[in-house]
Order: sequence, then C-alpha cells, then structure tokens
Amino acid sequence: MTKDQSYFLFGISQEAIDRVIFPLSELTKEEIKPIALKKLPWLGSLQTYKESQDVCFINSDYMDILRLHVKVDEPGVVVDTDGNEIGVHQGYMHYTVGKRRGFRIDGAHEPHYVLRTNPAKNEIVVGKKDELKTTTVQAQNLSLPKTFKDGIYGVKVRYRSPQVKADVSLKDGVIKASLKEPVYGVAPGQALVIYEDDKVLGGGWIE
Repeated sequence: MTKDQSYFLFGISQEAIDRVIFPLSELTKEEIKPIALKKLPWLGSLQTYKESQDVCFINSDYMDILRLHVKVDEPGVVVDTDGNEIGVHQGYMHYTVGKRRGFRIDGAHEPHYVLRTNPAKNEIVVGKKDELKTTTVQAQNLSLPKTFKDGIYGVKVRYRSPQVKADVSLKDGVIKASLKEPVYGVAPGQALVIYEDDKVLGGGWIE
C-alpha cells in the first residue's frame, strides 16, 4: 500500500493509545467508499474524488504559503563538503535533503544532491549521491515506551520509504538505529518510526 499512513501514528502518546478509536477498523479506502455511498448517497461523486497529494490543504506549491510569512527567495551560495563556494541557489528554504535541481553548480559534469542546509548562512551543502547514504540514524524519542526492549526491528525514515531492518536501542531518551542496509537522504526533523512487523511501536525526531 503506497499510502499506508501508519507512519504518522508514531506521535500518539502511550497514555493516549488505550483511548484511541479507529471507527473504520481494518477497512481500506477502496472498501469503505461503496459502503459510504450506499448509506450516504448525498456524497455523490465520492468515487471520483481526486486523491490528495503532499500537503493536501495547499492548492499550489507550499512555497506560496511560506512567502506570506517569511522571505524565501533570498539567493545564496552553494558549497561543497569542504566549504568551497561552487555555485548559487534561490534561497535555502527551497531545498530539502536529496534534492538535485533548482541550484547551479559551476562546471559540474555530474549530478549533485543537497546534503544539508545552513539557514544561518543561507547556504546549501551539496555532494555526490553516495554522500547521501547512511547506515546510522539517531532521534530524540517521542513515543517509544520505557518498556521498549533493544533489538532488531523494522524502521522507516520517511513516510513513503520502505521498512529497513535495524538494530534499535533506546537510552536516555535517544533512539539509535544501526541499519542493515543503507538508506539515502535522511534529514533532521524527519520522523524515525519503529515497527514490529506492521505494528507501529513509536519513534522520534531525527537529529
């Protein structure tokens, strides 16, 4: 299922879990639509509703929303991992880790990817694809219970990324995951979510 949204449930506190009710139980969207239309015919064209994408309450680009509140189109420099200036960009808010377009690299003959951003300097740091690869992820725990036992679990580092097996530990409020295979484009502020098969155990915010 490409739109399995269990990933977003990681933030529910342990105290709230026993009180959470999912009225649709295990029914999928495809299964519930005909039931809803039968009982609530005034829904009309439910079957033909366009699927929402990304931030569903924004009609255009999310940058248009940011422009209402902050300056996002502030040109800055692109640097390599040694700090050398090698190009220019449109403003650091335009870029997320892993992005490879929308900035200029002087004399580049192969693709470069955003490795990280530096808001204080309005810089983006770029490198080759292999430099996006990592096998270790650390996050501040948000919802793993104190009874969590270190061991091998499935983890996700982004909503639509596949689960990857990892050796996961929790100590002093920090989750550490040693991945059994590398993943690309892990970014601070994303959620690290821990699974036991298809069961969400909890997670935290990547540092």
